[in-house]
Amino acid sequence: FHKQHGRYPGVSNYQVEEDIGKLKSCLTGFLQEYGLSVMVKDDYVHELLIKIHVSVVSSSCRYGAAEPHTIAAFLGGAAAQEVIKIITKQFVIFNNTYIYSGMSQTSATFQL
Repeated sequence: FHKQHGRYPGVSNYQVEEDIGKLKSCLTGFLQEYGLSVMVKDDYVHELLIKIHVSVVSSSCRYGAAEPHTIAAFLGGAAAQEVIKIITKQFVIFNNTYIYSGMSQTSATFQL
């Protein structure tokens, strides 16, 4: 989406509705690029998948350029843990930089 439109989907509230269709077409193109069929023969399953698809696309548009709430909650918890370490002076805090990958669910610390 960013490559085609030069911005993230749904950054402003007035863009959410128009971005749903744009993001849906980007997603369909992406699936077709990898040879994945987006058509389902069973009408009931197809209707259900379309509803889920629209729901997921709508939710993605609401985030704009921000992170989903699950990532924000995880990073907030990690930050809170570091604050507790500083206050209690019982554990060693992160040395410098903490990086979390929500895609692979891994994290690492680096001294820069």
